[in-house]
Amino acid sequence: MTQRCCFDEGNSIIAIDLVNGGYIQIPDFTQIKNLLSAKFIDLRSNPLESVPHSSDFVGLQLLERLYLPLQYLCPGGVDVWQKIESLPTENHCIQQKDFCANSTLKCTEKSSCSPNGPGQYLCLCEFGYTGYKCLRYGHFPTALFLGLTLPLTAVLSVVLYYTQRRHVKTN
Repeated sequence: MTQRCCFDEGNSIIAIDLVNGGYIQIPDFTQIKNLLSAKFIDLRSNPLESVPHSSDFVGLQLLERLYLPLQYLCPGGVDVWQKIESLPTENHCIQQKDFCANSTLKCTEKSSCSPNGPGQYLCLCEFGYTGYKCLRYGHFPTALFLGLTLPLTAVLSVVLYYTQRRHVKTN
């Protein structure tokens, strides 16, 4: 245990205790190094004012338990969590469901779904495919690009040098 975090042997955070930390909004967990492996996050007894955003817990794929103040509901609700316990002062979100298996949102046929936190997913392109909705096949034509750009730049530079040389004042 270091401060309010529990670490495993690999120095990854497995639990973070933010109880009574005075937070009025959910912290940006993407800025905390090694947090993607967190299994437990406790935000109880915080005066959270903002409404839940779908991006509040992005990247927390392994999150098993999330403890929230009563006014802050579990992100995604029953579609995302196996069990939700509402106690008099807090909410417990327990065991994430596989969002890709349970969602009506689908990736394209050239990509596969990967969970990316409570109620979140990523569409990962198959090998060789890139771009928006994985519609492009192959790699960027670097040789063709450089083969056309470098000679054109050299010729344009020489032309500009000789045409603009007359404007240079000599003493």
